[in-house]
Amino acid sequence: MPSGSRGGSSHSSSGRSGGGSHSSFGRSGGGFSSSPSRSSSSSYRSTPSHNTTIVVGGGGYRHGYRRRRYYSSGSPMSIMGIICVIALIAAIIGVTMMSGANAKLKNMQVDYDYYTDMVRTAKADTTNSHTRSAIVTDWYKDTKGEKYFVYYEFEVEDGSGDKMEGISFSVYTLQQAQAIKGTTIEIAIYTPGVTLTPTTGVTWDTDSVPMAYGATRLEDDGVYVAVKSDKSLGTTILGVGGALFVLLILAQVGFFSFLRSRPVANTNSTSNPSAPTSSAPSAGASNSASKFCSYCGAKIGPNDSKCPNCGGVVTQ
Repeated sequence: MPSGSRGGSSHSSSGRSGGGSHSSFGRSGGGFSSSPSRSSSSSYRSTPSHNTTIVVGGGGYRHGYRRRRYYSSGSPMSIMGIICVIALIAAIIGVTMMSGANAKLKNMQVDYDYYTDMVRTAKADTTNSHTRSAIVTDWYKDTKGEKYFVYYEFEVEDGSGDKMEGISFSVYTLQQAQAIKGTTIEIAIYTPGVTLTPTTGVTWDTDSVPMAYGATRLEDDGVYVAVKSDKSLGTTILGVGGALFVLLILAQVGFFSFLRSRPVANTNSTSNPSAPTSSAPSAGASNSASKFCSYCGAKIGPNDSKCPNCGGVVTQ
């Protein structure tokens, strides 16, 4: 980890042997590299960073602030973050697909009921006022299904001789569509607000559907089957997203339980973690122990009240 990102501090080896250089990691640039003036040390003291280290008598270290915790790109936290993003994206895609498919299926059910009722009305009409003849002109396959539509034409009954085009639902196989192309089929008609007769009533507002549609089920429609497949796929994606989210919660619980079960180091320890452990010094030895200036790191004599290097007041 580069300097400037560390959570702790240590003396450099040159600081021990040179007697006047103290490197404090945690400041951008790596700290002091030479004996600073008093003004520069005052500036340093006036803006302590989050991980400033204070040197105390006896050569120990006291951390004034709790050290930061950093996670690498391959840490459990980053992995769980990636899983969280994937789960969220999957949930959004799944919900979008399901809601869109449900809306289409609902509309298709409404259309199916409307046109099958039109066929039933035409079959029940003994005057043949609700049926007409039409010529199948073409067919095509919809991109969402495996069935085929057919186009047909019938005459507008306004005396102009014009023909209007109708289109079936995608309920034909390719062989069926090819077989009826160019032939005459019977269609059911309905014109809103118009009383139909056997020869009048067809306008540009007339609805129509092949009479054969009354014998089909909604599940026979190729588009309906394709939309149902989209809904199933959306449900699967949503389920995957939900499963990942549950696994994420379980992983977080396990991860933090593991962290709580680990022994936590005392961040306020006054001993140097990098220094070799030794038995507690006697009263006489503690008086003669080396001390260092808390401002510039210079070595201080046991009886000095000020730092001989920078003039800083020695705190006992």
